[in-house]
Amino acid sequence: MDILLDLALSDEYKNDSGKYFDNDKGDPKGYFSPTHPDAYDEAKIKALLVLTNNIIE
Repeated sequence: MDILLDLALSDEYKNDSGKYFDNDKGDPKGYFSPTHPDAYDEAKIKALLVLTNNIIE
């Protein structure tokens, strides 16, 4: 079954909303794992938003 379809519809994942899902490493089916530490770095988040807004303007 398609990974996204399975995540959306399977009861197996009904309590996993909001968790980071990694399908690039490990089990071919993917797994839940911690996010990269940069995802919580406020300065890096702000810099990314500025860069993104400059690109789309």
